[in-house]
Amino acid sequence: MSNEQVEFQMKFIKLTDALLSLTNIVERHDKQIAALIEHGKETDERLNTLITVVEHSITKRDSDWNSRSGPSSNSVFDSNIHYFLGGVSTFPASLPVIFPPSTATSPLTNT
Repeated sequence: MSNEQVEFQMKFIKLTDALLSLTNIVERHDKQIAALIEHGKETDERLNTLITVVEHSITKRDSDWNSRSGPSSNSVFDSNIHYFLGGVSTFPASLPVIFPPSTATSPLTNT
């Protein structure tokens, strides 16, 4: 074999090794992306659950406020908030209702 052929074969081998290395990197990145997507789905589920709990709590408080029966018990709301905050026990047991929707006025229309 001539020197040119040997040199070409060496370059071809290096190129093949580089291509295999890049393929391995892409496969690892694909696995990492798949894991991130799965983690994102779990986070979306937790956020949707939190939104549902908060909406339910607000609706229940508004209903209680409108019926003048006073604030409701929010043990489910409080335990779910406790879960979403990662077990933080200093979160207040209930949140104050500042302006119930039925009595709130719009700053733009003064109604």
